[in-house]
Amino acid sequence: MLGRSRNRFYHRGVQSTVFGNVLDLQFTEFGKLSDTITHSRAGNATMVDSDGLIKWAPHNFATYSEDFSDSDWVKTNSSITLNAIISPNGTLNGSKFYEDSTTNFHRVEQQNISLVSGTAYTISIYAKAAERSWIILSGQSYGIASAWFNLTAGTVGTVSGTASGKTA
Repeated sequence: MLGRSRNRFYHRGVQSTVFGNVLDLQFTEFGKLSDTITHSRAGNATMVDSDGLIKWAPHNFATYSEDFSDSDWVKTNSSITLNAIISPNGTLNGSKFYEDSTTNFHRVEQQNISLVSGTAYTISIYAKAAERSWIILSGQSYGIASAWFNLTAGTVGTVSGTASGKTA
């Protein structure tokens, strides 16, 4: 007869159970994982989606996506101030975009993102109106696709190329 060793342990109030070589973290019972469990990966990964198909796991193509002051983000006729506004999570870590006095385009962009033609991509940001009420999001690799958003009204403006615009 085969036997199983069973040990229970607690870490910061979360119970876990070990059966032989299997660790049952009991997430569904307690609603959270122990913070001793971490995960990281060096590159992209695949996952099995709810439809049972293997797909690429979501990942961020933009480097320094929460630090627009980094040199990977090219500022044209503009500047960025970090930790200038309250972000959606309630902390003071939102970046503020400032235009200079030129009467030309004012933008911040990342130019070294490699995209594959025919593949759908998602651009997602939190933005709110300040000195300006409109913002444009665009991808310029493999043809221009762009969508304008009215930040004051919360509406989608002109959409061009293969882009589609949605607001939350």
